[in-house]
Amino acid sequence: IDISSAAGGLTYSSCSYDPRQGYQSRLQISIGPGGGGTVSAGRTLAHRPPPSLRPATSLPDVATTSSQLVDPLPPATRVRVTEQLERKEKLSRELHKYRERLSSMQLNVSSMQADLETRLRAPAPSLRVKRLREEILLLQRECNRMTVEVDRYAEIRHVNSDTLLLGETNEEFYKNIYRGQLFPRQSVRQRPVAMAGASGGGGEGHNWTCHVCTFHNHPALNKCEQCDMPRINTGSLSSTHVGRSLSTPT
Repeated sequence: IDISSAAGGLTYSSCSYDPRQGYQSRLQISIGPGGGGTVSAGRTLAHRPPPSLRPATSLPDVATTSSQLVDPLPPATRVRVTEQLERKEKLSRELHKYRERLSSMQLNVSSMQADLETRLRAPAPSLRVKRLREEILLLQRECNRMTVEVDRYAEIRHVNSDTLLLGETNEEFYKNIYRGQLFPRQSVRQRPVAMAGASGGGGEGHNWTCHVCTFHNHPALNKCEQCDMPRINTGSLSSTHVGRSLSTPT
């Protein structure tokens, strides 16, 4: 048994021989200054010595060997070995923490990969996008068709003023609208109206303004070119207002 210390390291070596089986065993343990260590062991078949020859020295006892392993160490070496063992324990704890963090990160990565694969395999968003694009295309075509139809009806109405616009169902609806109370004609004759001749129906004169959309229309038109509201004679409105004011008792 040999224990040596050199350059901040500790080396323990032991050699034994088994005379019954003829094997020689060797064990060497080295601990470096940085905390690392190496262990080497070997067993070889040795030649048996002649029966007359006996070993000069006998093998030491196990208890004696153990006491020799502990006692000969100097105090500085013991302190260094203790520090190295503490560092080893600390590194073991840190390694355990890092392994737990690595396991948690691997679980998170696996969950994210599964979520990504599920989204990639799901065909619902692509089908919805395709369906929306088809609906948008159909709406665009319908809008274009309606625009062409409106333009066509506008051209027809420009040629023939009696033609109804697109979407109009019955012109008689506007003719039957209630326009207020009508008074007798004799009350209207009591006061001449100056604008009756200028804005008379059907004659050539100034443009008349629609009372709904305020569009200026040609005097030959009987209804508004924009909103199709029938023309209301301003002379009749003025006469009605005058007749109402005259018939009201003071």
